[in-house]
Amino acid sequence: MRCSKTTIRRVFHNLYMRKWLQRDRPEILPQNAEKRLQWAQRYAHFTSTVERGKGGQLIWTWNDPSEQLVEHDVREIRTGKSIKKMFWAAFRYNMRTSLVPLTSDGSSRGGGITATVIRQTYMNQLPELLENGDIFMQDNAPVHTAHIIRDLLREMQVEVMIWPPYSPDLNPIENLWAIMKTIIRQDHPELENAPDNDTTLYALIQAGIEAWESIQERVLRNLSDSMPHRVQAVLNADGWY
Repeated sequence: MRCSKTTIRRVFHNLYMRKWLQRDRPEILPQNAEKRLQWAQRYAHFTSTVERGKGGQLIWTWNDPSEQLVEHDVREIRTGKSIKKMFWAAFRYNMRTSLVPLTSDGSSRGGGITATVIRQTYMNQLPELLENGDIFMQDNAPVHTAHIIRDLLREMQVEVMIWPPYSPDLNPIENLWAIMKTIIRQDHPELENAPDNDTTLYALIQAGIEAWESIQERVLRNLSDSMPHRVQAVLNADGWY
């Protein structure tokens, strides 16, 4: 059957179908899709407690503090002159931690954040943050799976969520990092072309802290409530996007 492009467009229009640019996603191999599916099946039974926001176990989400290892992450904030700074933070249903600027300890060849830095951050922050029954959520970046991190979490008796590889879409804190970067660009456009010096770096840190603290609590609640939908989406897609 022959038909014109106009006819095809009209048919799609009547079916409420539109064309969209494909989104860039980290590549998922079949074995990783299976791990995503297993993750969703494992945690599907308890996500209703997150959706209600009361009782049961609470999910904590944490950033990966190594820009060299996870290219898709958005926690790295930089200006037009390549000034950049790494931050650590966490949130739960109705609260968030302070935004913590991370500084290299000098032991990394590339000057990045090491597991030693993360261990010290966890030691300083987790005792006041985690309660009995909480689940610690982090991805599989090497700084998170290093033996000194595993040993520390074991000593602190922290339950760690099993995390599938290449799955930033499942971690709601990724949305917070994106929101924070948007706020910085909107409120501090002068940073885009600021000179590469310590003054700019300090201004960037302050802008990040201001942006993080300005995010409303309803955003935290909405992102926490999105976890059941993220889990169900993985189940519906058999582990794929």
